[in-house]
Amino acid sequence: MRTHPQKTPVAKLLLAALLCATGLAGAARAQSAFAYTDSSRVVTLEFKSDTLAIINVINFTDTAFVLEPHHLVGIKRNGFTVVGQVFTEIKPGNVVVYSAFRMIPPRAAMGTDILGAFQFDQDMVKIYLSWSGRFLELEALSSERFESLMGRLAELDLTVANVPKMFQQRQIPDLGVYIPYEEGDAVRDLHDGCLTADGINPPRIIKRPQPRLTPEAAAAGFAGVVEAIARMDPSGNVSEIRLSPEPPHGMAERIRETIRNSWKFLPATYNGEVVATEIRFTLQYGDVRAPEQNPQR
Repeated sequence: MRTHPQKTPVAKLLLAALLCATGLAGAARAQSAFAYTDSSRVVTLEFKSDTLAIINVINFTDTAFVLEPHHLVGIKRNGFTVVGQVFTEIKPGNVVVYSAFRMIPPRAAMGTDILGAFQFDQDMVKIYLSWSGRFLELEALSSERFESLMGRLAELDLTVANVPKMFQQRQIPDLGVYIPYEEGDAVRDLHDGCLTADGINPPRIIKRPQPRLTPEAAAAGFAGVVEAIARMDPSGNVSEIRLSPEPPHGMAERIRETIRNSWKFLPATYNGEVVATEIRFTLQYGDVRAPEQNPQR
């Protein structure tokens, strides 16, 4: 299995194990690695940036496994919970395509990029993956242990009948914790809290630079806060933006331009599909501090 994102999709067959990785990020920032292993399945996860992780799954069972992005659950040190948002792949012409469904057949392996509002630099302390209604708690690994594990996983044979014996021969350690269904309520509640009551994984904003003031707004010392509603298509592109109130001094158009051209959204998903939806958010522009708080005034 590959652990470094690439600019184009990579697929490789090595001793009957499918090894693949894709990539959208440039140089990686903070990285951390997690893994789960038992004789039925292997899951590895490596964060590459605040928004990108690479997940690899090996399914040794005789049953196909459906994976959706929100099955990945991360809990931060501050108690905040995040879930994966979309899978990504790059088509010819460097076209980025989002999806929300992966089927891992029996005795098969899969690797893909997964995007989300992970903000990994805020300390991800627990990682879970929902597997057919049960949760797997992945174990945190040092980079050395992770690289060693990935090298040994690349030598596995998906066709062997005695998987435990193969694990012993290849020195694959037992990693992580399998959580039975009846003991997974706490994690399940955290996961469900990231979705809407209808089961929609709502859209996320992963990049939101503040709009610059127009010359007219700057000359007037203008600043404010607006409520915004943006209509988003399944590719994360914004087609309509409504502002309340509509700010003066040309700031309404400046805000819309900034959102369309400089912000980055991850679209909503529902029932294994990427869907169009609306997102509501608050946006601040200019310096909205009170005069006594602003040393420039």
